[in-house]
Amino acid sequence: MKKSTLRFITFLLFIGTSLSTYAQQFVSLEKELFLKEEQLKTLKIKFDKDSAYFTTMIDRLDREKVRIINERDSISELKDSLYPQTEAFGIVKKDISITSKTDQKDYYFNKNDKLALIDHSRHTYSFITENGVKLTINKKYIKPFDGKKNTMYSIARYQNRMEDYDHFVASLPTDNWYAFDLERKEKERSKMQEEYTEMVNDISMLKFEIKQLKKKIINKNKGQKVEV
Repeated sequence: MKKSTLRFITFLLFIGTSLSTYAQQFVSLEKELFLKEEQLKTLKIKFDKDSAYFTTMIDRLDREKVRIINERDSISELKDSLYPQTEAFGIVKKDISITSKTDQKDYYFNKNDKLALIDHSRHTYSFITENGVKLTINKKYIKPFDGKKNTMYSIARYQNRMEDYDHFVASLPTDNWYAFDLERKEKERSKMQEEYTEMVNDISMLKFEIKQLKKKIINKNKGQKVEV
């Protein structure tokens, strides 16, 4: 066989192989594009169906969070407004300091200071400081503002009201319960938002990939080298 003939046959084989490779690449791109477009159609149908659900659920959870916060704040205000106030008072007879057994701090009181009494024993009166510390003072340092007998009755009425108040508060949801419920609603909302955002991102990514594939196919038709 002549060398020229052999070269021609080799050239034809090369052309055939190149055309075959080109065709395979083109078919591969077209197939990938078709699959991506079908995937996008399916995802859009699912998104159209689910997005309304996600939006509704997220809106509902937001409203529930607002309701829980409003209810919590209303109950807190109610408890504050119903908190019993003692009508028993005593006047400090002389300057005195009292060491708290709770925080080990010294509290100082001046002569003629007025204390709101909340409890008593045979020898002592108890009262609450402005920062909520309960202190006990010997009766000899206190002059009952309304006399001993009336002061004892006033303390008893206060304690009865406090007992009723404590029973009422015990029947209400606690601040911890509201915190737990709010956290639960927030977790539900975050999960819904994540799923919604994931679907949006998946659609955006597919659109980008389809756009890139179409560019590759156009470049392929123009005879440019394309990586597949």
